[in-house]
Amino acid sequence: MTSKRKPAASAAIPNQPTWVDVNELKERRETLSLRDYQKTHLARFFAEERKMDLSHPGTGKTCPAAVYMYGLWASEGIKSIWAMPKSLLVKNWEELLLWSNFMPDDVVIFDGNPKQRDKQMATDAKVFLMGFDAFARNWRQLLECHPQIQSLVVDEWHLGFSTHGWMYRGKVHGAKRTLEMYQAMRRIPWFLPMTGTLIDGRLNSAYPAINVIEPRYYGTYDNFMATHALLDDYGKPWLWKNHEHLAQILMKHSVRVTFEDAYGAENKQVFVELCTMSPAQRRAYAEMEETALLELEDGFIEAGTPAVAVMRCRQIMQHPETFGIPMNSGDTKPDHLRVHIQSALDANKALVIFEVTREAQNQIVALAESLGAKVGLLNGTVTGNARAKADSEFRSRFLDVMVCSPEVAGVGFNWSHVDTLIFNSIDYQDSSFIQAYRRALRGKRDTPLKIYVLQYRNSIDQRIAHIANSKSKDRTKVFKDDTQVHIVQSNSMMGGDFMSG
Repeated sequence: MTSKRKPAASAAIPNQPTWVDVNELKERRETLSLRDYQKTHLARFFAEERKMDLSHPGTGKTCPAAVYMYGLWASEGIKSIWAMPKSLLVKNWEELLLWSNFMPDDVVIFDGNPKQRDKQMATDAKVFLMGFDAFARNWRQLLECHPQIQSLVVDEWHLGFSTHGWMYRGKVHGAKRTLEMYQAMRRIPWFLPMTGTLIDGRLNSAYPAINVIEPRYYGTYDNFMATHALLDDYGKPWLWKNHEHLAQILMKHSVRVTFEDAYGAENKQVFVELCTMSPAQRRAYAEMEETALLELEDGFIEAGTPAVAVMRCRQIMQHPETFGIPMNSGDTKPDHLRVHIQSALDANKALVIFEVTREAQNQIVALAESLGAKVGLLNGTVTGNARAKADSEFRSRFLDVMVCSPEVAGVGFNWSHVDTLIFNSIDYQDSSFIQAYRRALRGKRDTPLKIYVLQYRNSIDQRIAHIANSKSKDRTKVFKDDTQVHIVQSNSMMGGDFMSG
């Protein structure tokens, strides 16, 4: 294929990190080495064009991937695309430079407006790092400009391509992003998806990766569902089956090391703290739960479907003030958070708080700041560069408290200096809970990590926990040595351990 664009090596590249000291970089490289299991994985990567790294979070999947991409270029002249959540772009850019002999001009973050992306594409980069959507929209132009691109590496695969997409009668069904990935892989021979949670709440989240590696296992998505799912009257899976069959396929085409294999048993202590809604909050919650209609001073809130009713109940629990509902019981979640934050400040300890809803995230930030804490925020409103800055300030101890959404902060960050994590709420995915707390379990710890989960008594907090438990059971039927989530329903103020595996 003839390229229509000529790489311009000397052009200024927009949206790239500028703080790298090349001499310091070279010195740090000399101190690094792969662990034995990482070397074994690396050999497998070079031996097979298409394979997966399904190692647990925190075991070091990025390091051998960086060596792998450099090896493809140094030995075969193969360039790579590295797709990932945008929150990881800067972090993985640094990791790639540390664990390879690439120089900064060889590694380009592909992000920004069309003019900026054109300049980035016109460089002679050997690896292009980008978000999932940028890959789906631009892979054709990238391959046209750089026909040497013959490798796709994906970090946190389950966040980008866990939903099947297909074309039928000229229309896209399912995930268009996954459909674009399928089409790209018809032209890209080398393939390395990385994730510690390939089974992301449902068995069919494994199908896209299997379909790329060896489509003849199932032939079609419908065949996969017929093999592994029992469907209800609406065509939705209500029970998964044949876990062993799927496990055998995944084992054949992947490398994997558990956290326990790499570092020993997780050094953690997990507690459930039961909280009490304020009287007004409980009345509003009960009214919404029973009638799906809540009368406020200036109007009504209606929940037209059960899903909306659940969402409204969660809003009443997590940020009732937005509806004008007072919180004055002394035992609410904010009351518990106030104690934890003050204790962390008194002990000069870093603290991470995970919260699902955006309004509650902002309220937690305000609460921590009112106590004198320096606070960082990581959620969907924070841009990639701002995320990198907040992460750096938190690791350097300039920030005391980090308030996060599990979806944004649950991958890629290394907060091993943290001794306490708090989940003010959890989502429905068992995998996101494990990914989140393992931000602070990076390697072997000398002191236990304390994990607190706040729940309101007799609320949908228990229902959400039950759903996470059920998804965890399906995942551990495929990966039997995985960590299993089991959230206890305690009647005491302080529950016991609720993780096993």
